[in-house]
Amino acid sequence: GLGVHAYSRLTYRLDRRFSRFMADIGLDASAGEQGSVVFRVYVDAEREPRYESPVLRHDAALIAIDVPITGARQIHLEVDFADNGDIQDRANWAKARVIR
Repeated sequence: GLGVHAYSRLTYRLDRRFSRFMADIGLDASAGEQGSVVFRVYVDAEREPRYESPVLRHDAALIAIDVPITGARQIHLEVDFADNGDIQDRANWAKARVIR
Protein backbone atom coordinates (compact mmCIF):
# COMPACT_ATOMS: atom_id res chain seq x y z
CA GLY A 1 0.00 0.00 0.00
CA LEU A 2 0.83 3.67 0.05
CA GLY A 3 1.12 5.70 3.24
CA VAL A 4 0.89 9.50 2.98
CA HIS A 5 0.25 12.60 5.04
CA ALA A 6 -2.35 15.17 3.94
CA TYR A 7 -2.06 17.12 1.76
CA SER A 8 -0.59 14.73 -0.82
CA ARG A 9 -1.05 14.05 -4.52
CA LEU A 10 0.56 11.04 -6.17
CA THR A 11 0.56 10.69 -9.95
CA TYR A 12 1.17 7.47 -11.86
CA ARG A 13 1.45 6.90 -15.59
CA LEU A 14 -0.96 4.28 -16.92
CA ASP A 15 -0.58 4.51 -20.71
CA ARG A 16 -4.20 3.39 -21.20
CA ARG A 17 -3.32 -0.16 -20.15
CA PHE A 18 -5.64 -0.59 -17.16
CA SER A 19 -9.37 -0.73 -16.49
CA ARG A 20 -9.76 -0.33 -12.71
CA PHE A 21 -8.03 1.14 -9.66
CA MET A 22 -8.77 -0.61 -6.38
CA ALA A 23 -7.70 0.10 -2.79
CA ASP A 24 -8.82 0.01 0.83
CA ILE A 25 -8.65 3.57 2.13
CA GLY A 26 -8.55 4.94 5.65
CA LEU A 27 -6.56 6.67 8.35
CA ASP A 28 -3.44 4.97 9.64
CA ALA A 29 -3.62 3.53 13.18
CA SER A 30 -0.96 6.07 14.22
CA ALA A 31 -3.11 9.04 13.13
CA GLY A 32 -4.70 9.68 16.51
CA GLU A 33 -8.08 11.17 17.34
CA GLN A 34 -7.58 14.46 15.50
CA GLY A 35 -6.90 12.96 12.08
CA SER A 36 -9.49 13.70 9.39
CA VAL A 37 -9.02 13.32 5.63
CA VAL A 38 -10.77 13.08 2.29
CA PHE A 39 -9.50 10.75 -0.46
CA ARG A 40 -9.93 11.60 -4.15
CA VAL A 41 -9.07 9.79 -7.37
CA TYR A 42 -8.63 11.83 -10.56
CA VAL A 43 -7.95 10.60 -14.09
CA ASP A 44 -5.90 12.56 -16.62
CA ALA A 45 -6.80 16.28 -16.52
CA GLU A 46 -10.34 15.84 -15.20
CA ARG A 47 -11.45 18.59 -12.84
CA GLU A 48 -14.00 16.44 -11.04
CA PRO A 49 -12.79 13.37 -9.16
CA ARG A 50 -13.81 9.92 -10.33
CA TYR A 51 -14.05 9.06 -6.65
CA GLU A 52 -14.33 11.19 -3.50
CA SER A 53 -14.64 9.72 -0.01
CA PRO A 54 -16.62 11.13 2.85
CA VAL A 55 -14.55 12.69 5.64
CA LEU A 56 -12.73 9.81 7.33
CA ARG A 57 -11.68 10.04 10.97
CA HIS A 58 -9.75 7.82 13.36
CA ASP A 59 -12.75 5.61 14.16
CA ALA A 60 -13.87 5.04 10.55
CA ALA A 61 -13.63 1.58 9.04
CA LEU A 62 -11.61 1.08 5.87
CA ILE A 63 -13.52 1.71 2.66
CA ALA A 64 -12.95 -0.59 -0.32
CA ILE A 65 -12.97 1.44 -3.54
CA ASP A 66 -13.15 0.28 -7.14
CA VAL A 67 -12.74 3.11 -9.65
CA PRO A 68 -13.08 2.71 -13.46
CA ILE A 69 -10.00 4.02 -15.29
CA THR A 70 -10.32 2.51 -18.78
CA GLY A 71 -8.41 4.61 -21.32
CA ALA A 72 -6.65 6.71 -18.69
CA ARG A 73 -3.16 8.02 -19.36
CA GLN A 74 -2.57 9.01 -15.72
CA ILE A 75 -4.12 8.54 -12.32
CA HIS A 76 -3.84 11.08 -9.51
CA LEU A 77 -4.35 9.92 -5.92
CA GLU A 78 -5.07 12.80 -3.60
CA VAL A 79 -5.48 12.95 0.18
CA ASP A 80 -6.67 16.28 1.52
CA PHE A 81 -7.06 17.45 5.08
CA ALA A 82 -10.62 17.84 6.31
CA ASP A 83 -12.09 19.64 9.32
CA ASN A 84 -9.05 19.56 11.63
CA GLY A 85 -6.46 20.95 9.24
CA ASP A 86 -3.50 18.65 8.66
CA ILE A 87 -3.09 17.50 12.27
CA GLN A 88 -2.30 13.77 12.45
CA ASP A 89 -3.58 13.21 8.91
CA ARG A 90 -1.70 9.97 8.19
CA ALA A 91 -3.64 8.11 5.54
CA ASN A 92 -3.31 4.78 3.76
CA TRP A 93 -4.15 3.55 0.29
CA ALA A 94 -3.97 -0.09 1.46
CA LYS A 95 -3.76 -2.85 -1.17
CA ALA A 96 -3.59 -0.17 -3.89
CA ARG A 97 -3.55 -1.78 -7.35
CA VAL A 98 -4.49 -1.32 -10.96
CA ILE A 99 -6.30 -4.06 -12.87
CA ARG A 100 -5.96 -4.76 -16.61
